[in-house]
Amino acid sequence: MMNDAVFNLTEQSANPGFERALAAWRGCAGFRATRERMKRFAYGRQWDDLVKHRGVTMTMGQRARRNYCEPVTNNLLRQIIKSVVGRFRSAAAGDCRRLSGGMKRIAEANLLDELDARTLEEFLISGCAVQRISREERPEGPGPWADMVSPSRFFVNGFRDPRGHDIEIIGMLHDWPLAETLMRLGRGDARRERMISRIYQEAADGAGLALFEQLAAPDGDFTTPSQPGRCRVIEVWTREYASATIVHDPETGLCSAALGDLPADEGNARRGHDGRMPVAMRRRRVALWRGRWYSPGGRLLAERTARRHPFAVKLYPLIDGEVHPFIEDIVDRQIQVNRTLTIVDRIMAVSAKELLLFPSEAVIGGNDWKLADYAKAWGRPGAVIPYKSASGAVPTVVNTAGINAGLSNLLGVELRMMEQVSGVSSALQGMKPDSGSTASLYAAQADNSAQTLRDIFDTFTSFRTQRNSLLTPKGI
Repeated sequence: MMNDAVFNLTEQSANPGFERALAAWRGCAGFRATRERMKRFAYGRQWDDLVKHRGVTMTMGQRARRNYCEPVTNNLLRQIIKSVVGRFRSAAAGDCRRLSGGMKRIAEANLLDELDARTLEEFLISGCAVQRISREERPEGPGPWADMVSPSRFFVNGFRDPRGHDIEIIGMLHDWPLAETLMRLGRGDARRERMISRIYQEAADGAGLALFEQLAAPDGDFTTPSQPGRCRVIEVWTREYASATIVHDPETGLCSAALGDLPADEGNARRGHDGRMPVAMRRRRVALWRGRWYSPGGRLLAERTARRHPFAVKLYPLIDGEVHPFIEDIVDRQIQVNRTLTIVDRIMAVSAKELLLFPSEAVIGGNDWKLADYAKAWGRPGAVIPYKSASGAVPTVVNTAGINAGLSNLLGVELRMMEQVSGVSSALQGMKPDSGSTASLYAAQADNSAQTLRDIFDTFTSFRTQRNSLLTPKGI
């Protein structure tokens, strides 16, 4: 599961990496809040933004109902996202056919086409694509595995390099069943398994609750699993620097490296006594990544070192360290479309529709006819309604269109603005062209829209390239 891991159970006070992980988690609070809002809009919950109405905080939907309007949602964001993902899958199908050898087998075992489609959908919504690479035995078989990581469980230090070269701490939150936790961290040692079981039993019984409350980030819980019966394990990778010794053997021409300082005098003395050439040693500082797995209370459960961390990560566009997802630009347009549709719906609801204005002096005396009888007869073909004419008053039918033409024009403008801002035209979405559009013009519109999205696709392609390099035998 975690090859070459060094296991050691220690207290939280001896693990500053745990505090750094908590600080990185809290630093991502704004990103998680933005991502949650974008996700709500993408999947149809578009009236949940909080607003103030007469000094009271409420959702936009509640405010609309206070104003006697039933909120109407026309989710155009979802269609735009599906169009972009569909365009990607059309291109990715050709990429998969061009793979060969080991990479093709890895792609088939991991179902990378499906995994990448869902990761791209997340990328469009949150501007964050993350996958974790591991080499372990699974029920599906051995080999390198790529797993999609939800940004709600991911944390990283604030970095500015689009390639991620200035990442110093990175990690994620796991929720494993106890049996899986023992399998991954116990390594078959009965004593270790008992200690780990006791740690999570204490957490389940509420031991150290004050510590949990202290470590919980203001916007979300860092230590408590999302489901009862699960064990929260915090995986943290930090970039560290250590002393290393480079050894060159002139007899074989091979170079090797080892962490720490190696004594050379004794070995070279024996070589000199035997008439052999001495080895050359050079000390240097090297960068490495150290992975640690913590319990919710800050107990260090396991650690290991590697050449790099196991995460492929891409944030978009990462200008000055800022993340601005693809749909962020069109959320405001979606809000305006919903507002306009709600106003139109309200006008239609309160407009007169075949309203019958019946003069009271035209009502027949006696109990022969009631108003309900007039209403039924009015809409029945061939019906005859007797009445007494008084001062020329007659029944009148009122017809109203109910919709202001200006609102219809405004709605059309807003829909066109959504296309212009997103870059996803109706041609790219596969909609039927206008009657006056030629085939060449329609194809040109689709191609221009695809060019607008090229930055998104190329950025995601660089993420897939990074991920594929980790999946190779020399990756991690």
